[in-house]
Amino acid sequence: EYRRQRQMCIRDKMKYLIRLVTRKKGIVLDPFAGTGTTGEAAILEGRKYYLIEKNKKYFKDIENRVGKFNELFIES
Repeated sequence: EYRRQRQMCIRDKMKYLIRLVTRKKGIVLDPFAGTGTTGEAAILEGRKYYLIEKNKKYFKDIENRVGKFNELFIES
């Protein structure tokens, strides 16, 4: 439960930052995507996004987090 609350808090902060620094319908780039929190926040704020993550252990987390919003999820 604590972990879920913490993740929601981080996502809300990212949503605020995205609104602050990007235009509506703009593009968000996260070169260190981790679990994809920035991608989820971008979707919720109506922005397009590019997530880059070299560590394959996070790919499933990213897929779970942003895949629920996207019909097409590209995996490398």
